[in-house]
Amino acid sequence: MLDCVMGTGSTLHRTGRRFGLVAALTTWLALPAFGQTAADDTTCHKGAGQPAIEACTRIIDAKRASGRERAVLFNDRGLLFHKAGDAARAIADLDEAIKTDATLAPAWFNRGLANTGLGHFDRAIADFTRAGIIAPQRAIIWQSRGGAYSRKGDDAQAIEDYSRAIGLDPKLAIAWASRGLARARNDNLDQAVADLAEAVRLEPDNKAYAQYLQEAKALRDRK
Repeated sequence: MLDCVMGTGSTLHRTGRRFGLVAALTTWLALPAFGQTAADDTTCHKGAGQPAIEACTRIIDAKRASGRERAVLFNDRGLLFHKAGDAARAIADLDEAIKTDATLAPAWFNRGLANTGLGHFDRAIADFTRAGIIAPQRAIIWQSRGGAYSRKGDDAQAIEDYSRAIGLDPKLAIAWASRGLARARNDNLDQAVADLAEAVRLEPDNKAYAQYLQEAKALRDRK
């Protein structure tokens, strides 16, 4: 089990919602109403599935939004496509969001997660790096870039990124767990156990972290 790679998580993030897996709630943008109806605005930004995709599409096609607001619409619809399993349309919308407003950090971050899920690790790393330039204090960005490096096979760089994430947010349990797994893969078992123990302390109900910790301890004790 310890030879598996802690990923970045499968959930992409809408602007104005939780930016990251366990990051503090941050409202990135206060969005004006651009839909043909108030219901379209609500459904697009907070809904799910095909109805939300259709609501976002109606707002986009109305061409009333521009600049950052238009970028946010493409970002949100891209996430809906991702959740529907349509990777090509998800990436296309996130590309358009970035083209429209290259300073929208969540769009870079979300495209990084999408590229990680597709196995495009170099592209994901580039996306996370750009997101980190825009929002360097967001620990989840460095955690996620570390996940891409790990999946690419570069645990040394991954550990640097996980450590940076921990420095920014010591309560980010996934960063402790990810660093612990990377260290375990490289036979640094004492450090791995310490990291995984901290992940379990932060999220005591996370069964995966508890299992990783037990396995790391067993490997260490056999040395």
